[in-house]
Amino acid sequence: MTNSLKDQPRPQRCLRFWVSPCWQSLAYKGFTTITNQGDDIQNPQRNIARSIVFSMLCCAVLYLLITASVQASIGATGAIEARDYALAEAAEPLFGAWGVGITVAIAVVATLSGLLASLYSVSRLYAMLQDMRQAPSLPAAVAHQPLIITTGLAILATAFLDLTQIATMGAFLYLAVDIAVQWGVIRHLGEKIDAKLWMPMVAIALDLAILIPFTVLTFQNDILTVIVATSVAAFIVVTQVITIRARTQHE
Repeated sequence: MTNSLKDQPRPQRCLRFWVSPCWQSLAYKGFTTITNQGDDIQNPQRNIARSIVFSMLCCAVLYLLITASVQASIGATGAIEARDYALAEAAEPLFGAWGVGITVAIAVVATLSGLLASLYSVSRLYAMLQDMRQAPSLPAAVAHQPLIITTGLAILATAFLDLTQIATMGAFLYLAVDIAVQWGVIRHLGEKIDAKLWMPMVAIALDLAILIPFTVLTFQNDILTVIVATSVAAFIVVTQVITIRARTQHE
């Protein structure tokens, strides 16, 4: 695959033009960490919404600042050539050799903090699903099951996939789950929660607008990741169906 967009076929350039900003929009999904901590927030009816808005605004400001700094330092062509090391390349003209070290240090801190926050929120969500008997469990003698299961799956993904593949698979699964949740609101929960049905419909349309071109582009460049993501999604569906049926039989 060539680095320059000009060297790529027109359909692929169009897909990249659409998918690139859509990919960045997935950064905003971090606000789900806030919703998973709803029990720990004082006055959640008011403060959860405020926290989500503030987190999205902070993310938008940071992305604009990073984009402006990279553009001013190395430009779009330099960022495409540097790819994963664009920030380090952008820091070098100002900080020299220290630029790479500073960028790496910041990246390590950001990765660790994001990893800890994600493990905490996802394990709490998995614990809630276990309490609702909608997710499989380990033997009762095993303590801290949600954290062990979440961490174990993260380690497996890290061992067999690179960073780009993990991010791609995460994007697939996140968008698929969001579509499923929105469809569940339309199909089953709309009247119960007094939902405005046009909102989940718009959400599904936007998810598909991202997922379809993203899938086509990934299929052209890395079919293995598409196969792995599809297999993981199928495995999750099968295990949940088995768990739900086992719960139904015991009720």
